[in-house]
Amino acid sequence: MLLCAARLGLAQTTDKPSLVEQLDRSPVKLFPRWQIEPSIDCNWQFEEEQPAPAIDLGKLKSSYLTERIDEARRIVLLEANPDLNGRDESLNMLLGYLLAPPEDRMTLLAYLSAAMALGDESNAQTIWSAAQSDPSALQAVERWLVDHSPSLAEARWRERLTSAQAQNSSLFVALKGLGRIGNTEDAEAIKQWLEAESSYLPTRLAAARALGNLQSTGLEPLARDILSSDLPQPELLAISLLRRHSSSAAVKICQDLLTQDVNEETDTAAHAAAYEIIVRAAPAVARTLAMTLREHPDSNVRLAVVEHLTNLGDFAALKVQGFSLRDSNGLVRRTVRANMLKHYRQSSEAKKLVTQAIGYYLQGDFAEGAEQALVMAVKLGLNGAATRIAPLLEHAEPRVHVRAAWALQELASSDDVIALLMPEAQRLTAKIASGNSHITHDEESKAAFLFGAIGRNKYRPADEMLRKFVPKNGQLMRESTRASAIWALGRIWEGTQNQELAGQLAGRALDGDPNDPEAIIVKYTAAIAVGMIGDNGTIKRLERIPESKPLPIGYAKEWALDQL
Repeated sequence: MLLCAARLGLAQTTDKPSLVEQLDRSPVKLFPRWQIEPSIDCNWQFEEEQPAPAIDLGKLKSSYLTERIDEARRIVLLEANPDLNGRDESLNMLLGYLLAPPEDRMTLLAYLSAAMALGDESNAQTIWSAAQSDPSALQAVERWLVDHSPSLAEARWRERLTSAQAQNSSLFVALKGLGRIGNTEDAEAIKQWLEAESSYLPTRLAAARALGNLQSTGLEPLARDILSSDLPQPELLAISLLRRHSSSAAVKICQDLLTQDVNEETDTAAHAAAYEIIVRAAPAVARTLAMTLREHPDSNVRLAVVEHLTNLGDFAALKVQGFSLRDSNGLVRRTVRANMLKHYRQSSEAKKLVTQAIGYYLQGDFAEGAEQALVMAVKLGLNGAATRIAPLLEHAEPRVHVRAAWALQELASSDDVIALLMPEAQRLTAKIASGNSHITHDEESKAAFLFGAIGRNKYRPADEMLRKFVPKNGQLMRESTRASAIWALGRIWEGTQNQELAGQLAGRALDGDPNDPEAIIVKYTAAIAVGMIGDNGTIKRLERIPESKPLPIGYAKEWALDQL
């Protein structure tokens, strides 16, 4: 049952974004060097631009009922697209139909659904009035009114709370709506449905949340009673009641919940919400709890902890966060990483702390932590860390050894470091050349990154190994690794006017065999490499490439010709 209370609407909204909201917590994309060097405005995810979807007004006003219904249903499917054309005209047409509601239920529901998808509070009265003749339509519109114009159904919802025959499904909507616009006078009726034996769990939760919305004080005794009751999910019900409370008694209830022993059978659905109440009402207590809760089994709790520590913004909070670089949840890890990167240059003590954290996790004992340490080292340009990164090429976890290769591509800056990675590059080359069908995507990526490191450092001892990737040979040597190896050769022989190598690479760029086509990325990097090597006669051969921009090879041809 999906009743996680990670976010019960407890966050306080302000005009100014929080420190967490200012962080870039997005995953880091790992690119081989040939995709970003040289810097060419080439989109490797090139897709044909799709026209914005449009509502078919002709069908919506068709004389055939089935066409009108089909288009109304299509509107519901398309509504989420911000580029949808024809919204206003379609809404006006639908509202016109609803002024004289159709008697056929299917037609009425189709028109109402489309109108609700396109409409807002300014259209609510028309939509509400049209639904009055059909119970199913009323139920659907009530759910919509909760977020758009709850006052229209307010009296109806209050009446429902006093009816002993009210159904749980309709009670849920009424409780949710009154939780938005009700007042403390509704509290007693809402409380009855919280405690009623006939109430299902969703109804009880809706009642608890409604009470929690309407009252910011005085519900602590009820919360304690529920916690000691045999009601289902008592913790979630109790914490929902206290969502706006700030008293020491409310904080104590939340704190007691969070400090109890937790095992695999513990229901932790309310724990994140309990912590957020403490964050709002007693930040100092939340800071104290962070040391233990950073290891909580519920990732929602751990995320709430690192977000609170981030928003505190001080060095002491940063120290506590370092542990969570190893967290099993990606968003938790990325939050800590982003915060540490932000603090790195703000003080000498923060710089020292972040450097120590990177060094600790580069030992490789925690795969998740090593993953983040590698990204941080690259983001901070810590070239000196390269020698500590090289051993991670043999790490058991692909997430580590692939990122280690990527990090070396970005950070390796001496022949000594390249010598450390060459054995792995040679091993992967031999495995690929053997025709082993069990070469994984991770191994291909790893080799491509290592070749990028070799190329950036113009490491000529690798020339013989890299040249194995030039011949097409039925793509035996894999497209991605060939592209990186060819780019690396271009860098190694950059400016040397090596006519023999440039000629071989030009042959790859010009390969137009329809029966055995050369890979697009190989043609691209081959043209780039020819431009790097700088033999004018060979570069001029690239004028024969038939493709032009926006195809990638068109960009590469133009760049190479610019090197003449």
